[in-house]
Amino acid sequence: MSRTARFYTGLALCSLLAAPLDAGTGAARFVKQAQPPEKNPVATPTEPLRTASDRKVDIRNIRLDLRVDVEKKTVVSQASIAFQTKLPTQTLNLDAVGFEVKKVLLTGNGKNATEAQFTHDGKKLAIDLGSKWKSGEAGSVTVEYLVKNPRSGLHFFGPTKTSPETPLQVWSQGQTVTNRFWVPCIDEPNVRQTTQLVVTVPAGFEAISNGKLMSRKENPDKSVTFDWVQSIPHSSYLITLVVGQFDYVEESWNGIPVFFYVPKGRKAEAIPTYGKTCEMMTYFSSRFGIPYPWDKYAQISAYQFGGGMENTSATTMGDGILKDQRSLLDSNSESIVSHELAHQWWGDMVTCRDWSHTWLNEGFASYAEALWDEHSRGADEYALNMYQKAAPAIPGGKRRPIMDRRYTNPDSMFDSRVYPKGAWVLHMLRNRLGDDAFFKSLKQYGTDFKFQSAETSDFRRSVERTTGRDLERFFYDWLERPGNPDLEVTTTYNPETRKVHVVAKQTQTGEPFHFPLKVVLYGAAGSEPIILDEEMKDKELDLIVTLATPLQRVEVDPQQAVLTNLKETKSRELWQAQLLQGTTVPQRLRAIQHFQTSKEAADRELLVTAFKQEKFHACKVRLANAIGEAKETVAKEALLQGLNDADARVRNICLVNLGKLKGDENVTEAIRGILQKGDASYNVEGTAIRLYAKLGKKDALLLIQPYLSKPSHRDTLAISALTAISELEDPAVLDSLITWTEPGHARNCRSTAQRALVQLVKSKKLSDAQKQQVLKTFITALSSDDQIHHFSVLGALPELGSISSEAIPAVEKLVETAPAGNLQDTAKSTLKKIRKDPKGDAEKK
Repeated sequence: MSRTARFYTGLALCSLLAAPLDAGTGAARFVKQAQPPEKNPVATPTEPLRTASDRKVDIRNIRLDLRVDVEKKTVVSQASIAFQTKLPTQTLNLDAVGFEVKKVLLTGNGKNATEAQFTHDGKKLAIDLGSKWKSGEAGSVTVEYLVKNPRSGLHFFGPTKTSPETPLQVWSQGQTVTNRFWVPCIDEPNVRQTTQLVVTVPAGFEAISNGKLMSRKENPDKSVTFDWVQSIPHSSYLITLVVGQFDYVEESWNGIPVFFYVPKGRKAEAIPTYGKTCEMMTYFSSRFGIPYPWDKYAQISAYQFGGGMENTSATTMGDGILKDQRSLLDSNSESIVSHELAHQWWGDMVTCRDWSHTWLNEGFASYAEALWDEHSRGADEYALNMYQKAAPAIPGGKRRPIMDRRYTNPDSMFDSRVYPKGAWVLHMLRNRLGDDAFFKSLKQYGTDFKFQSAETSDFRRSVERTTGRDLERFFYDWLERPGNPDLEVTTTYNPETRKVHVVAKQTQTGEPFHFPLKVVLYGAAGSEPIILDEEMKDKELDLIVTLATPLQRVEVDPQQAVLTNLKETKSRELWQAQLLQGTTVPQRLRAIQHFQTSKEAADRELLVTAFKQEKFHACKVRLANAIGEAKETVAKEALLQGLNDADARVRNICLVNLGKLKGDENVTEAIRGILQKGDASYNVEGTAIRLYAKLGKKDALLLIQPYLSKPSHRDTLAISALTAISELEDPAVLDSLITWTEPGHARNCRSTAQRALVQLVKSKKLSDAQKQQVLKTFITALSSDDQIHHFSVLGALPELGSISSEAIPAVEKLVETAPAGNLQDTAKSTLKKIRKDPKGDAEKK
């Protein structure tokens, strides 16, 4: 699963993405969205030891016959479950949360179908088998039940008076343990069964599930029935159902159908978003050594879904990842697309045995993002991907090991340990083994445990059998203990003796990590570099080398083969050489980081020189930020020149940094020129809109207002214009902003307009009557039926100042009427903020 587009880069994707909302309660609820590591509970010895459960029964097949009423938010359901006893037992226990069980029929053990006795406590369905069955006995149960708008697992959406754009739609989210809210099952990752979903929905709707579509039948009652069969066993959390009205594009990969489902009217966004899927399937099939293993592959863009979920053969994506062709200049969705596709091997084909081994799913899929970057864009993009992943991986893995058997609940395992740090484990293993042995090992592991569950020791043994290497220490260091080496490397050079002295120290508390440390020493041009390649097993490593020519440059861990906090001490000349001549992207990024805080004019000029010669976009972006802190003319000229860069990301960051030079007429004219002539990039135009508003020019409103009606993907330009207008603090825009808060506009535009109204109130330029207009707008929004929008209204209300107290009755009413959950909690919190006196030290009674 991808809790973000990239957890790690923001993290770029599972970026990044709006949290889905429970349509029944309006409560914000994250799905597949990685939580910041500092907010996750820290495992302590008081947490229970988590392992896979004993199981007396094997589930062989689950068939669901479902009639979905999208508008009434109900599913009339029948589950037919084939099972076989593993141990003698008289009871079949199934996870079944919240739904109404009507009847249970039992077949097997020499008997025809008979009504079975059962108990259901709202969480577990215990079915009496009538007598104690022996090990190996086969039978089946049929459970008739009703699902009514469950609080989790299956989520219903539909239009309202104030949100008419909301589609009629249903989607499931099973990971980690929420499919039990609509499917009676043994809801654990090591339970695998075949599935069949026979789903009846209103005509005009699609019903999408796992596996192969066996039939699609139109019925006399203006309904349509879809019959989906997943013939290879898979885990219950990977069962999926999406019902909605979609446009779709169908392609084919090696005879396997590939679908891209998008909201109605947005078919043009399917190929810009998902168009590389078949190429990815070819690449991953080759790289992993195992062809894509399922009957089809579908990607469904669902309303208010956060991130992506790798349901077997049918990934659910948030519609926030959709791109049009123009927006690809600023970013793409290939990271989340590659992540979820890779899960079809790592997570679906081979599934972690229990959630302690979550990294076998998420670390592998996260690493696949970097592999795809390497394949599609080259070694520099791969290096950048891993460099970016290191930022959250290091702090996220400090307090808990990746493979952790003590955790509060399964969801607490999904953080930066298992995503980017898990990816780094594979990156380091690849560096240690070499490409040939590493990818042979992946193939062997996938082959050994194809369509099975596995744990970390299984992966290790597959690698060891393939390579002949003993990897116990590697797996201990990186998977079974928290943290990483904190490495300090000091390089000194004596020009008289031409001796280079390199001292490396691990400064973290506790025992040393074992890892290979490479240091490359470069002499005069034309001379061969000296490579020091040492296995660091102690806290300190001391190396002295005599060079034939003067030392020109030194690179420590040039291929970033070790996940470490690296602190280097060396001369300015060596840092300068690394900045201008560094052989890898991480080397140059480290050098930029070294110089960017310097206040020395010579260092500023050096960064400008590097910016002018740098070719790689990420380094240019970092350099633009570094020189943007300077006020020197040379920095301004470089940034102005950067506005002509072919890469929109570079143009945008140059514009951002030029915006810091207020009062410079050359900069003002450059920004005005972009507004007048436009730019191919949405981001560049949006940045220009916002910056120009901050300059206080008389023609700002005239230049910005046209962007309110200029078409753009996801209203990017309108949102920028609304944000910019708030900066103008001009009461003349009040009526326009109020109009933008009204139903009929996209929710993100309405929220932005509300924030702009808050800014106007804070400017103290509105009359009392105008302030009352603003307040009325907020109170009206609270009385609407748009529970999702209520969150932004509640967040903004306290910022209106003293007049917000007049909204207390409306907020109190929301507290009374909102279902228990995040919305009600947010309303209560808003009340507390409003009731505080201006000094904020006491609540009004």
